[in-house]
Amino acid sequence: MSLTLAQARTTVQDHVDDGDAVRWTTTDAGDIDRALRSAISSCLEKYARKGGRRFNETVSTTTSASTGGVDLSSYNPLLLNNVAIVVGTQRYALSGVQNQDLGAPDLTARTVELSVMRKPTLSTTTTHPLIGDGATELGSWDDFDNWVCARAAKFLLVKDGAINEALNDLERELKESVMESVDTPRSLRFPSKARWYSEWLRWRYDHRSQFLYVTQKLR
Repeated sequence: MSLTLAQARTTVQDHVDDGDAVRWTTTDAGDIDRALRSAISSCLEKYARKGGRRFNETVSTTTSASTGGVDLSSYNPLLLNNVAIVVGTQRYALSGVQNQDLGAPDLTARTVELSVMRKPTLSTTTTHPLIGDGATELGSWDDFDNWVCARAAKFLLVKDGAINEALNDLERELKESVMESVDTPRSLRFPSKARWYSEWLRWRYDHRSQFLYVTQKLR
């Protein structure tokens, strides 16, 4: 079960030896909450880059025939992957390109399926989960939450050069435990004949607008 915000704040206080909140405040938007936000983002990205998928959810949506794009702002994505075009009962994986590699917009409404990792928003309600969407947990577990708290404590202490080896060791052990839980699915051989969709269509994501676009590969 995920730690609540109140439990996470207390854990960070214990790590920095500030149980009375003399040095770092525990109020909303205070020092500890800022450290927790930074640590959550950092830990999620490190976990995802190693192939972790525990926080992912599958989204099915449709692109616009006028722009080739689809608005994902309601999901507030931190990371996207496994983007595929769905045609009937078949799925065709698309390769991603950098946003500046525009390509030609694909002006056909396409059913798109993708995996989204939401960017959690730290709640202002102390009984809500540390890693969540309001009162809804996003699939976290003890070691991950405690890794976030240890990293948040290091964030607070680093400016004082006061990080001790015990905290370093704890953060390292928790990180290793989290990374060991990353699933490595068995790969499947790619079809011998590439389909048109996978060969000629690409996807790109605009972080500013939070739109995903399907584009055609330039010939």
